[in-house]
Amino acid sequence: MERLPLSVTLISLNEEDNIGRTLESIKDIASEIVVVDAHSTDKTREIAKGYGAKVFEEDWKGYVDQKNSALQKRWDHESSAARKNSLGDRLMKKGLFIRLIICIFFLGGCLYSYLNLQNSITQLRISIPELSSEMRRIEEENTHFCYEIEKFESPANLMEIAKKSAFSHLRFPVENAVVTLKQARPIGETESQQKPETRHKPTIHFATGVPYDKP
Repeated sequence: MERLPLSVTLISLNEEDNIGRTLESIKDIASEIVVVDAHSTDKTREIAKGYGAKVFEEDWKGYVDQKNSALQKRWDHESSAARKNSLGDRLMKKGLFIRLIICIFFLGGCLYSYLNLQNSITQLRISIPELSSEMRRIEEENTHFCYEIEKFESPANLMEIAKKSAFSHLRFPVENAVVTLKQARPIGETESQQKPETRHKPTIHFATGVPYDKP
């Protein structure tokens, strides 16, 4: 049977013969039993405790004062329980609040890291076309430079440059000596294998510095 939210207060003094019947009749319906005993010399307090009652012992002050004292103890007990419950609730709420704050900060840090990573990825995606365009520009410039080099080194262009007066000194280097190179024989051919020549061996003359007249 479910007990009612009922609190019962009793005062006693040597009620060993009667208190048992009283507590037996209310033990299944009252959620709290408070007994204020005036120093009984029998087993009143033991019997009350056996029924789960909260037993307090104090001097006898008269029927009215003793009853008021029992009521006051019940109120004090309820207030203390309420304060304990309220303190427990506050501590529990405080603990929940602290855990909630920690969770919020953790989630905020995760969200910040995620957004920072997304921003980095977006910047990379934006820079890829720019890098591709820069690479194409460099390749085009490289191709143009290769074309200009090949054009400059072409024989036709070099001959045109040689014809210009600004480069005329390159045709006759500044050197007064005449260098004569004799005709060399083929590699591997000995002197005995060479055929006698009836004609005069040609020589090659290089003029460096001054015009050279053939003899």
